[in-house]
Amino acid sequence: MGEPVSAALIAASVGASAYFTVESGKTQKKIYDRQAQIEKRQASFDALQYKQQGVDALKQLNRVLAANTARAAAGNLDPFSSYDSTNIIANNNLREAVNDFTIARDNASLALKVGRFQAESNRFSGKIAKRDAQRNALIDVAEGGAKIAELGMFEPQTQTQTKK
Repeated sequence: MGEPVSAALIAASVGASAYFTVESGKTQKKIYDRQAQIEKRQASFDALQYKQQGVDALKQLNRVLAANTARAAAGNLDPFSSYDSTNIIANNNLREAVNDFTIARDNASLALKVGRFQAESNRFSGKIAKRDAQRNALIDVAEGGAKIAELGMFEPQTQTQTKK
């Protein structure tokens, strides 16, 4: 009489273990998916900061060029003539500002790409965690079946038939 009770306890234990293993995998996947969302949002935020740095570089260029133009005009120089010192200074300032803007733009693009990569990595990790949990649940069920089989519960019973 003890063997059927033991088998029932093993089956219940295995069933509960398998269920909670699968649920744990689902929860882990949700955590990874949430981390993926956070990574994408953080990447967008970083990209916006880099874009703002580029805009700030161009605004600074505008202020510098305006100040240089005003100084040249105040010094009795033509601020818009080509090939003189004011034009050379303006071109150098323009080159530096464009370099700063380009670097900021590239950094924004890289931030988005890295964020997408990290988000995809987290989503993939979530899929793996869920799949591993399902596999472990299946292994638990198989091991439980083996334990029940050790009790002799799956052996064929011989029955004698009686004739009337």
